[in-house]
Amino acid sequence: MSTSGEPHCKKRKLADALDDAYTGGAARAQSAVIRDEHIWFEDGTIIVRAGPGCTGAGAVYGFRCHGSVLAARSPVFKTMLQLPNDSGERLEGAHCVDLTDAWEDVRDLLRLLYDFFDLTIVNANASRHPNTLAFIAGPMRLAAKYEMDSVLEQLRPLLTRDWPDTFEDWLRTERAQGEYQWPELQDPAAVVQLAQQARVRSVLPGAYYDLARVYLHTAQFHSVAERFADARRLARDDLERVAAGRERIARHVGALPMLHMDEEYARCALAGAGVLCRKLVVGSGSPCVEGFRVWWRDSALEQMETLFRDPLAVLDAQGRELHGAFPPKRIDTICRACRIWYSCHFLKEAQELWEKLPEFFELSSLPF
Repeated sequence: MSTSGEPHCKKRKLADALDDAYTGGAARAQSAVIRDEHIWFEDGTIIVRAGPGCTGAGAVYGFRCHGSVLAARSPVFKTMLQLPNDSGERLEGAHCVDLTDAWEDVRDLLRLLYDFFDLTIVNANASRHPNTLAFIAGPMRLAAKYEMDSVLEQLRPLLTRDWPDTFEDWLRTERAQGEYQWPELQDPAAVVQLAQQARVRSVLPGAYYDLARVYLHTAQFHSVAERFADARRLARDDLERVAAGRERIARHVGALPMLHMDEEYARCALAGAGVLCRKLVVGSGSPCVEGFRVWWRDSALEQMETLFRDPLAVLDAQGRELHGAFPPKRIDTICRACRIWYSCHFLKEAQELWEKLPEFFELSSLPF
């Protein structure tokens, strides 16, 4: 639903984007233009230039393209190209437009517009493939900046596929992620940064959760022992959300009834699974409750640190162990009916935690 503030925001974004373009133009890049191997059409009406040489010393990369193509996809470029440019620089008869954006991002965006950017490769990637974020980040960032809604519609599903907003899809992507080594995994800090730039709120609960369970660093770190996220990508508000979210998740996990295994929880277990319990003795209860108590005590001790840092993964793994058709010896004292009940209860607790993530990370305070 539109609000009275949205037109003002759009005008401000447009002014900022135009200012970025003409800031580069004012510098009048003097370096020889390095022509892109794909985006250099002899009938192109404008030459988009980017690179360090547009604002200072360094290389300048040129992309000769058609103003009509950019204007049709972006109201920012449409406005930019309608402005008088009699004093602007020309190269080979074409007007030059200098951008302050990273030249690689400009290249990838223009190649996407002209179908040189092969999205079929990215679409074929498995969930959370390490290369997906690298493929889409640049074009998606600039598409948001220059209001290219059709490009965002192309790229947004790739981001939401890897960082879904439903619990079931989250579990699926998490299990697929286990195929990669830690240094290969997508940086959740980069995901949070891109989601905010492209205004894709739905991916943020999972991305902030991933941030909360890894270490943060401010310098290059190469290790296969621990996962790290690049804190340099995060604003102060992001770091505060991560810290507050970690604390709230830990408090939530500490209050889980299964963690304490009190009598009330045992009664709930019998009420839920007791009717089908294969070991239930009328008047004596079920030995499955004690079997579960022993199993969970040992499992919780083994994974106590991980349980508070990454409870969704622990609850999912323990639930799958209980639900397996061929359980390990340490839980063979629990009948299958009770194991299935406990497994479903673990997943229920995990889903309830997932649904609280927007609240835990204060996502309602975001401006989009």
